[in-house]
Amino acid sequence: MNTNMNKPYLVTVASYTDGVKRFYESLVHIKNQIEHVHISFEPAIPYFKPWKKHEEEYCGNLKRLDHIPLLDDKRFIIFSDTDDVVFQRPFPDLERMQYEVYVGNENVKHVDSYWKPFIERNPYFQPLMERTVYNGGLFAMRYGIFKKYMAFVKEFTKWVAPEDLGQADQLLFNLFFVKQPYYDVYAGLDIFCPLYRNLEIKSVYVKKGLFILSDGHVPVAVHGNGNTKGVLDDGRKMDKISKFRKKKNEV
Repeated sequence: MNTNMNKPYLVTVASYTDGVKRFYESLVHIKNQIEHVHISFEPAIPYFKPWKKHEEEYCGNLKRLDHIPLLDDKRFIIFSDTDDVVFQRPFPDLERMQYEVYVGNENVKHVDSYWKPFIERNPYFQPLMERTVYNGGLFAMRYGIFKKYMAFVKEFTKWVAPEDLGQADQLLFNLFFVKQPYYDVYAGLDIFCPLYRNLEIKSVYVKKGLFILSDGHVPVAVHGNGNTKGVLDDGRKMDKISKFRKKKNEV
C-alpha cells in the first residue's frame, strides 16, 4: 500500500544556502504529513534526497517552475522557499478545509509596497496596484491548479521588462489570481504568515521561540520575506522585534 498517495507534496527547488539547515530542522513538524519532492541544484543541499539532481547552479526563481515534474493533479502541492521559511506546527487537514488555494497574506497593497515601481515599469501588471500582495515563496494549491499557474507564467513572462525578470515570479503569482479569479483562496495567517509587513503592523509577535498571531494562533509556517530573514534566527526575542519595529517607524 502506498502511504504517500493522499499526502500533499512539499516541493522545493533550491541549492544550498545558509538558511537551509534552519528550514530542514523545522520539517520535523510536518515530515509525516508530506511527500518531499526536492529538485537539487549546485551547491547541493546535503539534507535532502533529490527527486532530480542538476549539476549546474540554481536557475533562479522564475525558471525553477520549469524543473518541477508531473505529479498527481488531485493532490495538494506545498511550494516553499528553503532559505527563509520555518515550519512551526503540523498542517491541518487541507482537504477538510475545502479551499483550493492557500496563500500568505502580506497585508499590504501593491501600490504601497516594494512592488510599485516594478508595476510602473511593467504596465501589464497595473491591475495589481490596489490588490493585496500574496506571497509567492510559500503557498499551497492542488497540483492541477499549479500546472495552470506554471503555464500562465510561461505565457505571460513575455510581458515583463528584461531587467525585472529576476523578481517577476512574485508579480506573476499575484496576477494569476487576477486573470483567473474563480479559485477559492484562503489567506488566513494561521497557515502561511509572511513576516515583513505583519511584524510591522503587529499581526504577529514572538514568544518563547514561536511566531504567534495577535489572536493567539500559531501559524503553520512563517516566511522571513523582505529584510526579516534574520528575524528567523536572531529575532526570536521580543527585544529584537521591538528594534525592528522602531527602525521601521523611523523611516
